[in-house]
Amino acid sequence: QILGIMDYFEDILISSDIGICKPGTAFMKCLLERNGLSIFDSVMIGNEIECDIQIANNCGMDSLYIHSN
Repeated sequence: QILGIMDYFEDILISSDIGICKPGTAFMKCLLERNGLSIFDSVMIGNEIECDIQIANNCGMDSLYIHSN
């Protein structure tokens, strides 16, 4: 909500909300299945290289790092 971009996304999934730790690939699998998405048509957006960007790398997905700290 801080960035004002919520309307641009169909779903936002937070790993702690579903009890799956990143960068394990189970989180990404859950997200993709929940929304009927393909890794190849998706982009992981995150502000933590070790978790957000690494999970994308582990799955072979493109990513976008937001430096927010």
